[in-house]
Amino acid sequence: MDQGVAGLAAGNSSYVEGERGGRPRRAGSTPASRSSSPARSESERPTSPRSLGHLAVRQGARVRFAKTSRILADLVDGHADRIWDKRVRELVRPDVLILGDVTMRQLGASQTDDLYELVSERQGR
Repeated sequence: MDQGVAGLAAGNSSYVEGERGGRPRRAGSTPASRSSSPARSESERPTSPRSLGHLAVRQGARVRFAKTSRILADLVDGHADRIWDKRVRELVRPDVLILGDVTMRQLGASQTDDLYELVSERQGR
C-alpha cells in the first residue's frame, strides 16, 4: 500500500490512537455487533478516512487520526521547545497517519514547510 500523510501503510502493530487522545485499543477489539457484518463488495468498501483507518487497524496497522491544525501547532511548539525532531519522529512512528481538515484553511510558509518535512519523513521510512 502507498505510504503518505493521508494514505494507508499496512504494518504489523496493533493499536489505534484517536485524535481526542483516546485510550489505545487493540486491533480486533471491536464489539461483536460491528465485527459480524457481512463481507462488502468492491463498490461498497469504506472511502472515508476514518473508515480506511479502521480497516487498516483490522489488518494490524498502527493508525493515528489527528487534525492537521493540531499537528502543525505541536510542530510549531516543537520549534520553540527545540524538540521538533522528537515530535516528527512521534508522527512518523504509526503505520498510518490520517490528517483531517488539511484543506480547510490556508497554511502559512512555516506550516507548509513543516507539513512537507512530515510527509518527506513518512515517505522515507
